[in-house]
Amino acid sequence: MQGIKYKSSKITITSSSNYNAPRGEYYLLYEYKPWNAGNKEIYNKVYRYSLLEFDYGIILTHENKLYTAFVNAYGTVYTQYLIKPSDYTIDNEYYIEKKYNLVKTLVYTGKSGNTIKFLYREYYSDLARQAFDLELSYDLKDGNIISCKGAKIQVHDVTNTSIKYTVISGFN
Repeated sequence: MQGIKYKSSKITITSSSNYNAPRGEYYLLYEYKPWNAGNKEIYNKVYRYSLLEFDYGIILTHENKLYTAFVNAYGTVYTQYLIKPSDYTIDNEYYIEKKYNLVKTLVYTGKSGNTIKFLYREYYSDLARQAFDLELSYDLKDGNIISCKGAKIQVHDVTNTSIKYTVISGFN
């Protein structure tokens, strides 16, 4: 698995007295420009209690005031209580590492005479980057075992629309 690291920030609430928000770490979810900001380049930061839950959140305003909030599944935020600066810490040097799996596929695209054709594709799951594609062709006159990137496949029968095969070994 490969991954990337990106800089983010988190806020830790150290006291939950009178705030209706649990103590713990809140992770930056997104930034937004308030509707009343006009042409000013000011943004509020929305933090979520965990990367899995939407119930509890906090908002750090452009004025550096921290409020508890309810963040619903649509990302709509409702502010509730102002949190005293003595009850939280901000870590703006927090790094998150996101791991991505390299996905490799071999797609049968048909045949022409004794030549069978495939599209080889590799991409990282959940990563917005262009996939790597490669068109491949194999002449069955040379044998019925084909290989690509360490994968070995024994071809039994082919038509223009289907292939029957046995995987001897997977991709390396």
